[in-house]
Amino acid sequence: MAYSRGDRIGIIILAIIVVILIGVKVLYNQFEPRSLYTREQLAEILEEWDKSLQNEQKIATQEHQLFEFDPNKIAGSKLDSLALPENVKRNLIKYRDAGGHFNSRHDFRKLYGINDSIFNQISPYLVISDVQDHSGRRKANVTQTELPTGKFDPNFAKKEVLKSYGLNNFQVSNIVAYRNKGGTFKQNTDLLKIYGMDSLAYNKIERYIKFENTEKADSAVAKENIPVVKEYLKVELNKADTTQLKQLNGIGSVYAARIIKYRELLGGFYSKQQLLEVYGFSEETYRNVEGQIVIDTLLIKKIRINFAEYRDLIRHPYFNKSQTTAILNAKDKDGPIKEIADLKHIQTLEPEFIDKIRPYITCR
Repeated sequence: MAYSRGDRIGIIILAIIVVILIGVKVLYNQFEPRSLYTREQLAEILEEWDKSLQNEQKIATQEHQLFEFDPNKIAGSKLDSLALPENVKRNLIKYRDAGGHFNSRHDFRKLYGINDSIFNQISPYLVISDVQDHSGRRKANVTQTELPTGKFDPNFAKKEVLKSYGLNNFQVSNIVAYRNKGGTFKQNTDLLKIYGMDSLAYNKIERYIKFENTEKADSAVAKENIPVVKEYLKVELNKADTTQLKQLNGIGSVYAARIIKYRELLGGFYSKQQLLEVYGFSEETYRNVEGQIVIDTLLIKKIRINFAEYRDLIRHPYFNKSQTTAILNAKDKDGPIKEIADLKHIQTLEPEFIDKIRPYITCR
């Protein structure tokens, strides 16, 4: 049988392909990676590794627990075993090394890195065994400030008595100043007139207020010729709309609109006296309405100062250009502001300014 020239060429090409395939197969078998372990050995290794991970997790769970601790004293292995984020532990040590001290459970909330979730979880375990007064001296064996069991009349109570019910120096001084100017308290909510008296402080002392001698208080008002306003109407200043504001004595559409606009710029009113900052608002108009308004400071919209930019601060009525720039420069240089009291280290900021903006900023 004779093959043509084309058949011979085809057979040669086919033979070359077969040889190439056989060569590839031989090379593959020669270089095929081989496992160091059999399947049974590999299964045993994976099982041992899984057991090791479980043991590590168990040990970690045992070593990191929540237990009662004093943030002013805990250190060493106890702090290491406490179930808190590592950054919070570091910030706790830094805060104490810088002279910081916790006088109450709530003070721990100010620690940088603590959020609401973490604080709510650890709050039941916080034990404050010593408290410092304003001079820095420690008062031993005090876990929490206990309020007296008796009642007090805010029209006549002395400073020491007011402080014993949990009011701070600023609030007490303003109460006394208000009384010295002829002001009197006729009902519990009148204390909300006081600059610095927020809802938290008021709710803490409300149950202990008792008016014992209203005639004496009335005579004090009469001597100073201060008009007594009947307080049938109560308007909450931080959520009232123009219709509700116009129900107040002497407040029309113009004043109502100005109050709401200024409230939006502030983020909310902290004190009734801030109404006098509203454009055109007179002392006479203020006296007409102060007995008809109440303020819920929990409605104030606060500025997160560690995240605020120039435009966020400068739009607030209490911040000017130099103050805003000083705060931003301090953050860039020294890092986040851990607590509002740290602002006093910025030399160009006056203490009066810091007190004024305190209700409107947060370090969270």
